[in-house]
Amino acid sequence: MTYRLLALLHLLALAASGAESGLQTAIREAIADGTRDIVLPLGSMTVREPLIIDAAQELRLIGQDAENVALIAHPDLANRPMLVLRGGSGVRLERITFRGHAAATGPLVEIEGSDRAVITRCFFETHGGPGLRITDSTATQVRENSLRDLDLGVDLTGSTADATVENNHLARCRVGLQIGSDTRNGNLRGNELRHCATAIQPPTAALPDANAIEPPPTEAQRLKHPAPGSNGSATDPARDATGKTLEHPPPPTGAPKPQPETPPQR
Repeated sequence: MTYRLLALLHLLALAASGAESGLQTAIREAIADGTRDIVLPLGSMTVREPLIIDAAQELRLIGQDAENVALIAHPDLANRPMLVLRGGSGVRLERITFRGHAAATGPLVEIEGSDRAVITRCFFETHGGPGLRITDSTATQVRENSLRDLDLGVDLTGSTADATVENNHLARCRVGLQIGSDTRNGNLRGNELRHCATAIQPPTAALPDANAIEPPPTEAQRLKHPAPGSNGSATDPARDATGKTLEHPPPPTGAPKPQPETPPQR
């Protein structure tokens, strides 16, 4: 196990210098020799070609810390997935950030024909396509992940069966969770969906009380409670015509002028 970790660090160094097969080679060797864990060290790696996990058994690809271990999609990926899990059984993705780009339409991670895959404590963020697409797979578990600023959070499609999507946080997605017409026994529960244009598609895919759904704010709500740092917010300082910050900004037009305090009578 120690040798595998040291070899992986060397391969990641090659990948960082432009040898894109570094992490892919580590994955293939781990599958071939039966290594159970591939541990990604702290840092980020730009992925130019899809990473393929093919027919792996009980393999775990795990980051040391989800917030500080990132795989970043290069624009050269175009609409191809950053990572594809194909076939196999019991593969686990854990504590990794998958970061995309706005122009892409393909998924960040795609699971095809796999059994008992587990995706947990990962971040999927900033992508023009789905964060996670699960196709023709059985008993997949998607738990305790954060998915934000995506076109689509989790897409269950094809003949996927018995998938469990629970206790995930989804924010600012066009569609949070999508269940295909041929998907069977999808179990969606305990998810928090905030400010997604469509939380669950179709709406009948899950009981409304099984997930916490907060719709996007209306225009009136945005004007009344602007986001921090936006114009007019409580955190945006007042400025004069030259752009200089006003230490004591004037009251709004029409507001009564403040009166000097009257000293208390003895």
